[in-house]
Amino acid sequence: MKVNVTLAEYTIVSSETHFHAGMTYYFVVANRGHVVHEFMIMPEKPDGSELPPDLQYKGQLIEIEQIAP
Repeated sequence: MKVNVTLAEYTIVSSETHFHAGMTYYFVVANRGHVVHEFMIMPEKPDGSELPPDLQYKGQLIEIEQIAP
C-alpha cells in the first residue's frame, strides 16, 4: 500500500493513519516546508506510550535524513 507523507514545519500529514502488521507499506515522503526535515518510524512501548528521547534513535525502524524542501 502506498502511503503519502508530507512534511513541513511542525506538521506531518499522512494519507494513512492506521497500519496493520503483515501488510507491506511503501512510503513516499515529501518536504513542503522551508527547511530540511527528516522522517522516522519507531515503535512505541507495549503500553502505547512514547519511548524516552534517548531511546528513540536506538529503536528506530527506519530513518530518512536530510529531506530538502
